[in-house]
Amino acid sequence: MSIDKSLLKTLFLGFLLGTMITIDGGSLVIAFFFFLTIIFLNKKFKDEEEKNFLLIVFLWGFIIRAFICVAAHAYNEVSGNVYHYMIYTGNCIFGDGAFESVKAKGLADIWQRKIDPAIFLPFIKEVRSLHFYIYSIFYYLFGQHDLSVKFINILYGTTGAIMIYLIAKELFGKKTAKISYMFTMFFPSLILWSVSNLKETVQILIFSIWIYSLIMIGKGIRRRKYLLLAAISALFTMYIRDRMVVLLLAGAAASFFCLLDMRLKKILIAVTLFLAAIFLTYSFFSGFDIILMLRLKVASFMKTAISWQAGVYLANGYNYMIYPPQFYTHELSHISVYMFGPIEVLHYIVKSVFFFLTMPLPWMIVSLKQVIVYPQLLLWYVLLLFSLIGVTRAFIEGNRLSYIPLMFILALMIPMALVSSNMGTAFRHRDIFTPFIIIFASYGIIWFNTRTRTGYK
Repeated sequence: MSIDKSLLKTLFLGFLLGTMITIDGGSLVIAFFFFLTIIFLNKKFKDEEEKNFLLIVFLWGFIIRAFICVAAHAYNEVSGNVYHYMIYTGNCIFGDGAFESVKAKGLADIWQRKIDPAIFLPFIKEVRSLHFYIYSIFYYLFGQHDLSVKFINILYGTTGAIMIYLIAKELFGKKTAKISYMFTMFFPSLILWSVSNLKETVQILIFSIWIYSLIMIGKGIRRRKYLLLAAISALFTMYIRDRMVVLLLAGAAASFFCLLDMRLKKILIAVTLFLAAIFLTYSFFSGFDIILMLRLKVASFMKTAISWQAGVYLANGYNYMIYPPQFYTHELSHISVYMFGPIEVLHYIVKSVFFFLTMPLPWMIVSLKQVIVYPQLLLWYVLLLFSLIGVTRAFIEGNRLSYIPLMFILALMIPMALVSSNMGTAFRHRDIFTPFIIIFASYGIIWFNTRTRTGYK
C-alpha cells in the first residue's frame, strides 16, 4: 500500500473519530482546529515524503490521545469517579486538571448570570490563568461538556510536537527532527498530560513557539514577524505562570549573548566591568557593603525556596528532602545569611536538579503508580545520557543557535528544581522540558549511531 493511501485512510479515521465521539458542544470548533493544523502542514512543507511523515504521525498522535481520552471519560462516568467542587462536578483524570476545568464552569456561569459572583469569585481568583480562561470561554459558548474541553489539550499536545520538529530541524536537520517529533508525539507521560486538562501541554506549546521564534530571529529571518510572535508567547506565559516570564527573558538574554560575535562580547564584558568598577568604588567610599547586600539577596531567595520546598515536603504525599534536616524543623528566620555562600548554593542547585531529573529513584519507589511508570523512567535515563552527548557535540561544532533551548532549560529548570519536593509534581513539571531535552538526545543518538557505523578512528 502506498503512503498516500495510508495517509488517506488515517485522515478518514481521524475525521470519523472527531465527528462521532465529540458530538457534545464545541465539536465543530475542535474539528476546525484539527483540520487547520492539517492545512498548515500541507502548506508549510513542500517535500512530499516529509509532509506525509508529519501528517501521519500527527494524525496517529491525535487518534491515540482521543481514544485514551474517551476511554478514561467513559470509565469515570460509569464508575462515578468524578471530582466535586461546590455545586460542580468534573470528569478529569487528575485532581489538578479538575482544579482548572471544574472552576471554569463557575466563571462561565457568572458570565451567564446564573450564580452570584460574590459567592464564587473568591475561589476562582485562586486559579486565574490563560488556560483557565480558555476553558471558561469554551464552556460559556458551547456548554459545559467535559469531553470536548479535553480535546483542546489534545490539540496542544499534537501541535506542540510539530513545533518541536520545526525547532530540531532548524538546529540539527531533518533526521534529528524526525526522531524528536516521534519521541515527543508518543512519549507516554506527554500523552497522559495532554488528556488530563493540565497546564504542562499548553506550556510546552507556548515555550516551543517562543524558542522557535528566537531561533528564527537569530538566523535573521523575518525578524519583525518572529519578534512579535516571541512577544505574544511571553505574554501568554505571563497568564499561565506569571513568574516564568522573568526566567524566559533571562534565558533569552543569555542566549543572544552567546550568539554575539567575539568582538561584541568583549565590548559588552568591558562595559559591564567598567560599570561594576564604578559601583564598587562608590560602595567603598559611601560605606555601602555590596557583598552583604548580595548575600542578603541570595539568602532571601533561598529562604523562599526552602520555605516552599519544606511546605510541600511536610504535607502528605511521596516527597523528598533537598536541604539539611534542620531547615525542615526550625523557623526560617533563624537561618543565617552566611549559610548560603557560593559553594553551598551550587551544592543545592546540583542536588535539586539531580533529584528533579531522576525522581523517583529505584530505591525510593513506594507506590504502584511509580512502579508502572518506571519503564518510561529507564527510557528517560537513556535519553538524558544521549542529551549530554548532543549538547557536547553542539558545543564542539559551534552550533550557537542550540544555546537558545539550552539556556531556556537552565533558566527555568533550576528555580523549579530548588522548590520541588513532591515526586509526582517533579515528574510532571520536568515534562515541560522533556521535548527540548529530547531534541539534544535525538542529535546525540544520530551522532552516536553514525560514529558506531563508521568506527572511532
